Amino acid sequence: MRFEALSVFPGVFSSYLDASIMGRAQQRGILDFEAYDLRDWTTDRHRTVDDAPFGGGQGMLMKPAPIFEAVEDIAARGEVRPYVVFFSPCGTRYDESCAQRLSRKERVLFVCGRYEGMDERLLPSRRRGPLAWRLRAHRRRACDARGHRLRGKASPGCPRR
Repeated sequence: MRFEALSVFPGVFSSYLDASIMGRAQQRGILDFEAYDLRDWTTDRHRTVDDAPFGGGQGMLMKPAPIFEAVEDIAARGEVRPYVVFFSPCGTRYDESCAQRLSRKERVLFVCGRYEGMDERLLPSRRRGPLAWRLRAHRRRACDARGHRLRGKASPGCPRR
């Protein structure tokens, strides 16, 4: 089983994954993990991965171009295309059944966002088919119609797409 992570901070994974049960699993060849730096797929000299929202608003969003290029490049590196997982507060709840489904995949690529979220063009939609899951933690958070978290609001649950 191969897990991969695409992140702006790929170094944060090694301290956890090289120790304890995960470290032993890697030593025995049960688990293979690799982290990629998203900034390697940027084209400007400042290696920018974020931008202001297209329609205006607060905060910064992850730019879609570096992520699209990174996912395609990483997918081409293996024999099997990875199952791509985006993290979102309004995605599918991660629980044991979700973990079991992921464990049956040969290769999983986690796309880790930051800032205020990701550009909506990155997230899978029903029109394009099931590119990936959008996972969220167990705690529900209030979201607006585009799936962005609302700060300081009680959660009625995230909208279904």
